[in-house]
Amino acid sequence: GRATNLLPAERPQDVYQAVADRVLSLVQADLVASDANTRWLAQAWIDTGLVKRKLVKRSTMTFVYGSKLFGMRNQTDEFLLGFPETRRIFTDASGTSRSADAYLYIARHIWTALQHNVVAAAEGMKWMQDCARLVTSTTNQPIKWVVPATEFMVQQEYYIATHGQIKTVLAGQVIQPSVYVATRDVLVHRQTNAIAPNVVHSLDAACLMLTVVRARAAGVTSFGMIHDSYATVPADVERLAKATREAFVEFYQQHDIIAVLRDAFAQYLSDPTETPLPDAPSRGSLDITGVLSSLYFFS
Repeated sequence: GRATNLLPAERPQDVYQAVADRVLSLVQADLVASDANTRWLAQAWIDTGLVKRKLVKRSTMTFVYGSKLFGMRNQTDEFLLGFPETRRIFTDASGTSRSADAYLYIARHIWTALQHNVVAAAEGMKWMQDCARLVTSTTNQPIKWVVPATEFMVQQEYYIATHGQIKTVLAGQVIQPSVYVATRDVLVHRQTNAIAPNVVHSLDAACLMLTVVRARAAGVTSFGMIHDSYATVPADVERLAKATREAFVEFYQQHDIIAVLRDAFAQYLSDPTETPLPDAPSRGSLDITGVLSSLYFFS
């Protein structure tokens, strides 16, 4: 919570920089590793000068949405497209490209850093994924839940699709377009991987709606909203800022999100004692009312 500016601080917190700092320390430690290959890769990354905030930002953002090690390796690959000079740095003395090894090496360190710096988020994500996997694999039903306060019902429409082709003639030419038709069999891995981001997005949407209601009652009439980014005319910024904080605190004080999700998962199980849900994540000691005086909560 502190790392994401839920608590008051003199300066804005930067979770991306914290992750980057840990990754850099891991790389520097490898400079004296017993394995020559590890030392070479560590020195190559030091030579790039790219073990910084921008390198880890995308992986940090997507980590709490279910991104895995392989995805982070691909994200690193895409990031380095903007730095063609790294191809030379990741080429060894024999002229062999070591880029693939370098991407996997740094992705592993990013993964390790995230496991340490984003502990609570990782625990909550894993619990949701474990519950979704259990429910969908045993019941063949899509996960759904009702968002508190707004009563909006969310259902994950991820099903196994059958593939076929249609042979037809268009303008005298035979074409065979592919057709995908969804079955009623759920796609377990999609249901599992999507649960964390979809839950977070649904909660953010609820906070947005509550913010608009509060701000409108305070006299704000102009809004520019995109998911979790809020805007209004300059004269009303202070009132909107106050509404965002009050709505957020009210939402999470009045609703036990873990309990809401646990009940949503449990409704699928005919006998919860026979097929119990995984234990819910542990709770921390964060005082959510700190958001009310957090300058950088929205800024």
